[in-house]
Amino acid sequence: MITDKLLDIVFNFLESILDKLPVMDISIDFSAVRGFLSVVGTALYFFPWQKVAPILAIILLLQMWRILISIIKTIWSVLPFL
Repeated sequence: MITDKLLDIVFNFLESILDKLPVMDISIDFSAVRGFLSVVGTALYFFPWQKVAPILAIILLLQMWRILISIIKTIWSVLPFL
């Protein structure tokens, strides 16, 4: 409850500051990007996903495992058990 009120105060303060900024209108022409994405989509249509997907999944899982182990090691080194 107290933290909710504190966060409300902080967010209201930030919102009042950001409301004073001018609104920017960004318009981008995506016609060149559409052509590029069409070429990439056509090339990927012939890509052998059945063989590549397991390889990418294994790489992703190994990286996630490394990140998890490094987080556990970091937490273990921070805790003053020994």
